[in-house]
Amino acid sequence: MSIAFYDDYLSDIENNDLTQLDQALAEAEKLEELERKSDKAARRRKAIEHYQERKRLRNDLEYFS
Repeated sequence: MSIAFYDDYLSDIENNDLTQLDQALAEAEKLEELERKSDKAARRRKAIEHYQERKRLRNDLEYFS
């Protein structure tokens, strides 16, 4: 086997590893985006629940005043 063969072989391995790393990075970025959206949705739900509770308390206060 020649040195050129090994160079090509190692180059193929490096390229394959880089492709796999790129795919893993893309997947990690997708997961991070989903996590951010999930956190944002959770904060939004909590804010809505807080608003609804305040509205209910305000209505109760007006009713019993």
